[in-house]
This record gives sequence, structure tokens and C-alpha cells, in this order.
Amino acid sequence: MQTLEFTRALNLIVEKLKARELIRVWEPLIDTRADGVIAEEVKNRFSTLIFSSNAGYARLLDLAPTRKILEKLNIAQVYEPARLGTIIAAISSSAQLQQIWGNGYSYAAFYSLTEQLWSLVRMESACRSLLEEEKKGKIDPFPGRKILAFRREFQSPSESDSTHR
Repeated sequence: MQTLEFTRALNLIVEKLKARELIRVWEPLIDTRADGVIAEEVKNRFSTLIFSSNAGYARLLDLAPTRKILEKLNIAQVYEPARLGTIIAAISSSAQLQQIWGNGYSYAAFYSLTEQLWSLVRMESACRSLLEEEKKGKIDPFPGRKILAFRREFQSPSESDSTHR
């Protein structure tokens, strides 16, 4: 697998697994110093993201480059049905954060899910930086901007007036 193909596949994995979004929603809640009620909107958002992440995982297995990476990283363990069932049941039935922390099995499932997603995000970021950006420079997702800016800068005033009409 070529470097650019690897970094792009890893980026797609992080995106389709909803890794950043799941971390953003759940990470503040695994802090055992936090206190309080788990809002219904947080439960719903997390559940929606988990199901979407699981569907993304299934789709990524259909693509050879992403499947190879997922298999080598043993990401299948994240999406084991029993584990996802534990997580969904715990979030659905818990009104308070302490109910999740008090059950070692469910807390371990949430914590390890968060850590595994963080590992993917960190790896994707490091690979993009070290394998792609350092070698080729940061890739502009909108390369046409520079061309348009260059044209505007060097247009004569009469050309500029005619293009804006």
C-alpha cells in the first residue's frame, strides 16, 4: 500500500467510524470527577453515532485498503455485538453518570471504546502529518482559491469591472 493511499484510507476510517464525534460527545462523561444526569439528547446523540459508526465499519470492510488497515488494527473488537449491546444498554438505562461508573463492566466498555477511538484519531493525525504533509506540504483542499486570488490580483481595473457585471 502506498503512503498516500494509506493516509487517505486512515482518514476515511476515522471519518466513517465517527471517531471524533463520538469522542466529543462521550469523553466528558467518562471523567469520574464529573457529576450529574445524562441528558436525553446526549444519550440519543451517542446512540445515533454508535449505530452510524457501526454501519460505517461495515461499509469500510467492503473497500480493500480500509479493510486491510481495520484488520491489522483489530478494530473488529470495537464492534463486537456483545460489547455494543453493553454500551447501548448502559447508556439507555442510566439516568446518572454514577450508574455507568458503578458497573465496572459497562464503564470498561465505554472507557476502552473512547481510548480505541482516540488511538485511531491520534494515529491518523500523526500519519497525515509525518507521511503526507512533511513530504508534500499541507494539501489545500480548495486549490482553485489560489488561482482565483492570483487572477484577481493581476486583473486590470477594466477587466475587474467587466467580470463583476
